[in-house]
Amino acid sequence: MTFLPIVHRELRVAARRRSTFWIRTGVAVGAIAIGVFLYLANIDAPAESVSRRIFMSLIVLAILFCLFAGRHSTADCLSQEKREGTLGLLFLTDLKGYDIILGKLAATSLNGFYGLLGVFPVLAIPILMGGITNGEFWRVVLVLADTFLFSLAVGIFVSALSRDARKAMGANLVFLLSIILMPGVCAGLLAQLLPTHQLYRPLFLSCPLYALFLSDDSQYRFQRSDFWISVGVIHALTWALLGLASWVVRYSWQDKPPGPRRISWKERWHAWNFGPADTRAQYRKRLLNRNAY
Repeated sequence: MTFLPIVHRELRVAARRRSTFWIRTGVAVGAIAIGVFLYLANIDAPAESVSRRIFMSLIVLAILFCLFAGRHSTADCLSQEKREGTLGLLFLTDLKGYDIILGKLAATSLNGFYGLLGVFPVLAIPILMGGITNGEFWRVVLVLADTFLFSLAVGIFVSALSRDARKAMGANLVFLLSIILMPGVCAGLLAQLLPTHQLYRPLFLSCPLYALFLSDDSQYRFQRSDFWISVGVIHALTWALLGLASWVVRYSWQDKPPGPRRISWKERWHAWNFGPADTRAQYRKRLLNRNAY
């Protein structure tokens, strides 16, 4: 039996699609257009300053693309299969959970990954203009690739737990922000309360933006270990989420028997304000005899 058969099949199918080739070309052309525009807009500035602005602008767009890649590509890939009832058919074969997870990952993210690869050569052009070092460029490439895979892992993990498309999209955003922003917010509060201590710095390690910040030469020179630890933590979280998704997807596709419906917070709030359902029904019955309107 072929190792990772779904991945093998999806890559063969994607190789025959025209979009696989045109998307990376279009992304590269767009990145070149942005670079040319920034160069012409700052043509009177020093070459090092222009290269720095082009490099930073492309990094901002690339990191945003990487962070939201999971929401666009993988957040609804498994939940859609559950709604259509086709996910359970895959488990009638000898496929394992990781076969399905990695297959879906390859099927949904290949175009996005090729688009990200199309940006990397354009990011290297500022090196020729000066102001950007080789080490800084490769560190940024590493962080962007790591962030892209991390975002996809978050999306596919949430999709393995969800069945509804809107809930999957919302949960993906909340889960991603909780990993990226919540530790940073806690670190900021600790920095204000304990300004002389460095206890808050480990809380930034799970944030890709922190790793991107440390990739700059001025920061990497003094916090070399923090950069590599942050990259390692994000990569470890990626594989942990993929492993959990592989385990969860084996059980989450099954239809559960209807149980007692949980009372929502909206219904609880309505009951607290207007009383129980029986009391409200009696009150409406008394009012109906007085005035039907």
